[in-house]
Amino acid sequence: MTNGTKNRIQGLVASSQNQEPQNTAVLKQAANFRIEPGRSTAIIRRLQSGTKLEVLERATLPRPGSPSSHDVWLKVRPSPTEIGWVLSGAIEFNIPSDIAQYSEEYTYATVKVINRVHDPVAGEINWYVVGERRPSHDPNVDFEGIRVFTWNMKRHRYETAFRVKGLRGVYPLEIGQDGVNPMFRVYDLDEDGTTKTPHEYVMYGVIVRAKKALPS
Repeated sequence: MTNGTKNRIQGLVASSQNQEPQNTAVLKQAANFRIEPGRSTAIIRRLQSGTKLEVLERATLPRPGSPSSHDVWLKVRPSPTEIGWVLSGAIEFNIPSDIAQYSEEYTYATVKVINRVHDPVAGEINWYVVGERRPSHDPNVDFEGIRVFTWNMKRHRYETAFRVKGLRGVYPLEIGQDGVNPMFRVYDLDEDGTTKTPHEYVMYGVIVRAKKALPS
């Protein structure tokens, strides 16, 4: 590995140090870990099957030799000092075990804990906001829907507090606070394939309400 490549790797790690993961994942097969997305870019090393990853970004590129097909690449972090790209086909996204039964046919491309509550019977419980995606969906879109899971204290089970489909959602899905209330921000990709329109949602208890669209 040349000094130039080492410097590029160090620069990538430094620039991504504070980047929040969108989900965690595991490699279901060995894969080349590359400095940039693309089949001909420099390989940092070979990652083994079973490697645990944090997923940071997603990129879609034309597949070499097949203009009508695309390769989907994921920017991942296998350790705090490593950042690189792998083909998405080698990766299986994680789904929290407590909501796995509700995933239906969807991949959870992004999973965020938006709140925590205490159930005297079940203990500490996470509320989740997830980005749902079908495997066959538009490769340029990171997720096509948002679903919010909250906990019913009386029935001691998860319920869907909010769900919207038909999005052209792209990373990052962001969470935060609006005063004392949890909130999340979704970016919707315009048809031009470049412009991202942010939308904010605020939680009032288990009720989710949309705020006015923010300027791009």
